[in-house]
Amino acid sequence: DRPDQDLESCYGMVQRFLDRFQNRFGSVNCQELLGCDLNTDEGQALFYEEDLIEKCVACIRFSAETLLHFLMK
Repeated sequence: DRPDQDLESCYGMVQRFLDRFQNRFGSVNCQELLGCDLNTDEGQALFYEEDLIEKCVACIRFSAETLLHFLMK
């Protein structure tokens, strides 16, 4: 059993996850997903005004379900 096999397997799983996330949401970048830059006061204001937390929740839920599925295989 080679340690690099585990690393390669992990990299493969991460790539499959990123591909699925990208296909589902169109991006893996928070700024692109939300349409605002959370590093700015304006972006933070928009985040709260537009209740964008719901987009985050959807992404987190999808991520948790997908990763759990991967780990159960």
